[in-house]
Amino acid sequence: MTENVVVLGSGYAGAGAIKSLEDELDGETDVDVTWVSETDYHLVLHESHRCIRDPSVQENIAIPVHEIKQPSTAFIQDEVVGIDTDAREVALA
Repeated sequence: MTENVVVLGSGYAGAGAIKSLEDELDGETDVDVTWVSETDYHLVLHESHRCIRDPSVQENIAIPVHEIKQPSTAFIQDEVVGIDTDAREVALA
C-alpha cells in the first residue's frame, strides 16, 4: 500500500521537510510526497532587506520549488483552507 505524505508551506520548515523526506526516502516507490504552498518559491527571508536597496536581488533570494524538490515530489500551488487530521484530508481553496 502506498503511503501519502503532504508537506504544507514553502518556508524554511516546509523546504527543509521536503529535503529531509526526499533524502530519507531515497527513491522508495511506496511513498508519494506532495508539497502544497501558496507560492511556488522559497523566500530566503534573512536576505529580503537587500531588496529595498536593490530590487533586482529578489530573483536571487526567491528559490523556485522545482530547484528544491526532486521530480518524484508532486507540487501543488494553492491556498490551504482547512485540515482534517482525523480524515487525513487537506482542503484547498
